[in-house]
Amino acid sequence: DKIDVIIRRDNNTKLISVTLKNQNGTTNIINKKVLDEKQRIFGTTFINIDKADKNKFKINNGVKVYSIANGKFKDAGLSSGFIITKVNNKNIQSVKQLINILNSTKGGILFEGIQFNGVPGYFGFGL
Repeated sequence: DKIDVIIRRDNNTKLISVTLKNQNGTTNIINKKVLDEKQRIFGTTFINIDKADKNKFKINNGVKVYSIANGKFKDAGLSSGFIITKVNNKNIQSVKQLINILNSTKGGILFEGIQFNGVPGYFGFGL
């Protein structure tokens, strides 16, 4: 949504148009169903990607980093908005699948995906 904000200071008035964004930095609406689907592991909260992200990045699968705190993902350089499309060369279809893989993998793990600006990204760490 776009709104107009009027700023008044010292007898001066200025009108500024502002675009409202969600906590992911996009204008997509995040509804309760999406919030209920999010899951957290290693200090990072993930959500399933929506149709808008699939269309924007021309992908069929993936899981988005919703928020990130201290933990393995942050230490590896991951940031909010990153979409994980593959883990150890296996396509990721859902948050549930990602969590299962993370809980069952031993040793190193490699992630492939897309940065919020569309640039491909890769990172890994040991479990």
